[in-house]
Amino acid sequence: DGQTTSAPPVTSGGSQILTGRDTNPVEVHGLFTALIRLKDAIGRGDNNAIQRGVALLDEAADRLTVARGDVGLRSQAIDVYQVQLSEQKVELEKARSNDLEVDLTEVISQLTARQASFEAALRAAGTISQLTLLNFL
Repeated sequence: DGQTTSAPPVTSGGSQILTGRDTNPVEVHGLFTALIRLKDAIGRGDNNAIQRGVALLDEAADRLTVARGDVGLRSQAIDVYQVQLSEQKVELEKARSNDLEVDLTEVISQLTARQASFEAALRAAGTISQLTLLNFL
């Protein structure tokens, strides 16, 4: 007590005990602290401390109510996200089945039509590329 620095550590010998004190004591405002304060005040019969304990208990109950509301709000948000996720999963499966499960005869007929169109375009390009000025004279 009263020292600004500690003594140098001793490296030889048995186990060392580190002792100290809380230089910045802070009372935690919570439900259990309020209950402990109220119990101690009732045990001592101190009316002022009982009133303080009841006030602390009321504050803790208010904070508990706010925390429960926040947890409920977050729970509802999670439920909404789960519903959205399941709907998106259904839509994804639907789109996937539409893309992968096709009618084979329809695909073959579309491929044949595209191939005929491509061949016609190639023939037209070939015919146009063979034209010269002499063809028009």
